[in-house]
Amino acid sequence: MTALPPDVVADLRQENARLQAELRVVRERQAGSAEILRAIAGTSGDAERSLQQIAETTARLFGAPSVTIRIAEGDEWARTIRVGASSQRIGSAVPAAQLQIGARNLPGTVFRENRQIHIPDLDNVDPTMADWPMMSARAEGARTICGTPLRHAGEAIGALVVYRDRLAPFTAEELALLQSFADQAAIAIENARLFNETREALARQTATSDILRVISQSPTDVQPV
Repeated sequence: MTALPPDVVADLRQENARLQAELRVVRERQAGSAEILRAIAGTSGDAERSLQQIAETTARLFGAPSVTIRIAEGDEWARTIRVGASSQRIGSAVPAAQLQIGARNLPGTVFRENRQIHIPDLDNVDPTMADWPMMSARAEGARTICGTPLRHAGEAIGALVVYRDRLAPFTAEELALLQSFADQAAIAIENARLFNETREALARQTATSDILRVISQSPTDVQPV
């Protein structure tokens, strides 16, 4: 059998290494998705814990030192989950007025326009974004940012913002996966709402049953009722 030329062998080894690396990434992301689903199932009435788990998993899988999840109620941010020192410092460094939903900023625009916004390089931003308070993120070491909407029934209910501290634009596959994670975060919020509403309804039914039972047992005595 004729031996393959050294350059062909080298190319095959390089291609094999590339495929192995891609397979490893796919497996890690599948495991991350499964981890998020377990978190949602295990924290039925606690959206906060689910969102924290989603933020931490997103940071790990996407090589992001910081992740922020913001949840809206009406025209205000009602809840914010921050993972990583950069996200914490950005939240404290930027005036609250500049981070409101109606202001010109990344999470607010993602929410209002219900679309994913990818900023590959903070050193070369689109002129239409030049007045956004993103330089605080750059000062904290962020270089690439992506904001993804959380949606319920097609409507935006929040934003997932991921910061990378290096010039590493997100690939099309990564952008799609970020949207999947954001969708799962929205599911976690809705599951918690339904769980808590059901629990409250059952508590009211139980209380009503208790009252009716006392009434039936004491038809002529109002004191127990």
